[in-house]
Amino acid sequence: MWAALDYLVRAIYTTFGSLDAAAIHPVRATPMVIRAVLRRLVIVLPLTLASLAMVFVITRLLPGDPVFLILGEQSDAAQRAQVRHQLGFDQSLPVQFWHFIVNFARGDWGTSLVTGSPVMDDLKRTAPSTFELATLSMILAIAIGITLGCRAAVRPGGVVDVLSDLFSAIAISLPTFWVGIVAIYVFYVQLGMVPPPSGQMDPSIQQPVFRTGMLLVDSLLAGKLDAFGSAFAHAILPVATLTFVLSAPIVRQTRSEMQQALASPYVEFAELCGLPGSTVVRYALRNALLPIITTIGVLYSITLGGAVLVETVFGWAGLGQYAVQAVTSSDYFAIQDIVLVTTLFSVVVYLAVDALHALADPRIRH
Repeated sequence: MWAALDYLVRAIYTTFGSLDAAAIHPVRATPMVIRAVLRRLVIVLPLTLASLAMVFVITRLLPGDPVFLILGEQSDAAQRAQVRHQLGFDQSLPVQFWHFIVNFARGDWGTSLVTGSPVMDDLKRTAPSTFELATLSMILAIAIGITLGCRAAVRPGGVVDVLSDLFSAIAISLPTFWVGIVAIYVFYVQLGMVPPPSGQMDPSIQQPVFRTGMLLVDSLLAGKLDAFGSAFAHAILPVATLTFVLSAPIVRQTRSEMQQALASPYVEFAELCGLPGSTVVRYALRNALLPIITTIGVLYSITLGGAVLVETVFGWAGLGQYAVQAVTSSDYFAIQDIVLVTTLFSVVVYLAVDALHALADPRIRH
């Protein structure tokens, strides 16, 4: 394992061009990064517990009574009291929270009051779909955003700079759901280039065996090319919509940071030494990476927990739609577990951001 991690560290350093891979001592750089992440965990774990406590209390303060959802409006007081006792809602909030933490540690995340299934099973079914949508969109947004931002910074006032600035201004100002509706009207209604926005796959095609919950991955693992083609076609518009929205702040952040880096004395010295333009841009990009990585991490964590508009517009059965259903039905167990999952997603993303910071900047490692 250490050998694989050290190989990854060497590859990243070599790609950034800041250090020769041979200059990195074996099994020395990787523990530095791990120690930096472990230091963050000391802070992250109490924050996660505090977030769970806040969500638990706020969930109990939401309007609506889940007991009426179970028994109906015509139930009498005795029946409602019995159900509250069975669910533990008649106990004090500290006692309920303690039971929640204990059950969570045991793997019992409660049963949804709407679907009647364990919330853990519902999350296993919906969360991978949102993860697939957010990850594909973020990968494309990073490629587009960093490329346009770098090209715009290299030639300020040029065609790419003007077009990227116009693109980012439009993408930031337009609502996500509106972009999705326009994309459906143009590419499905008018041009007929994509399938209807009615799910993640054509209902006439048999879905692959559930392994990861991500249809594209499961289709490839099962060798079902027809299912993969259908899932790919249904993912084009939602992924393109999120990519359009996510790439705009990355373009702006990259352009701003690269302009500052390219105007720094060390870049001017490198140019005077006759280094190739691509090498100079690579050095400048490495010094501009920290704010860009932070922006990408924030956008990714927000997208994982907030893709509900895109999922609603395109009928994408993901975590967002499940969250809306839980909130409108006062499904306590589902709401608190959804927030728990999105919080853990954010924690993992921010830990990855800290690790990438440590890899990109030697000052953080030491």
